[in-house]
Amino acid sequence: MKIEITQISPTNIEVKELFKLLDAHNMTHCLPEECHLTQPDELERVSSILLGILCNGTLCGMAGLKFIDDYAEITRMFVLEEYRGRGLAVLLLNELERVAAHRRKASLKLETSDQFENAYHLYLKNGFNLCEPFGEYKHATYQHSYMEKEIS
Repeated sequence: MKIEITQISPTNIEVKELFKLLDAHNMTHCLPEECHLTQPDELERVSSILLGILCNGTLCGMAGLKFIDDYAEITRMFVLEEYRGRGLAVLLLNELERVAAHRRKASLKLETSDQFENAYHLYLKNGFNLCEPFGEYKHATYQHSYMEKEIS
């Protein structure tokens, strides 16, 4: 299988379909008022990048970074169900780390929930540690998990 990671536009129709699938998936694990669902137009307005992972030319996943001060926040990490278990999420994480390091960010941060068991364990296995809420999550009233990984 030929795998390629490339920058994609959050406003592309095919990419918007991935956003819809991810939103539906997220809503099965948390209440609407607790789900922070970064939308395509928001990624267009902030300093960010969205990467797509293609398998034999088919878009099968995505992951984004929002660049904030000295860190980058991982957002919209998603691999289509039929492509899971092939190491694609790890490839995306590695590329996100490379991009953040190139932008001279000190760390990667993310917000998730232990309700997303596979994602939660993926992050732990790849060097992320639990941390305090950060940025827009500092005043959140819901209990989610916040993670950080120092990068060089």
